[in-house]
Amino acid sequence: TAYLAILVLVTFMTWQIATQARDQRMKVVSLGLWSSLVAIHVFGLTDAIALGSKVGLYYWWNLGLIAATYRLTVSH
Repeated sequence: TAYLAILVLVTFMTWQIATQARDQRMKVVSLGLWSSLVAIHVFGLTDAIALGSKVGLYYWWNLGLIAATYRLTVSH
């Protein structure tokens, strides 16, 4: 449940960045990071992940970058 909540929250944050950000570069960065998360999930569903691969690192790194982009662009 927590994993799905994180994915829903990140999707919501990306949607807000894409609709509210004034800087076009931030929109592109956030959509690129979100697309990378989708690619990580598709890769995990379609391929056997080799032992010792560090795919999870990219997942958490993307989450952190999306959160940072959200904090920089969307005012509360």
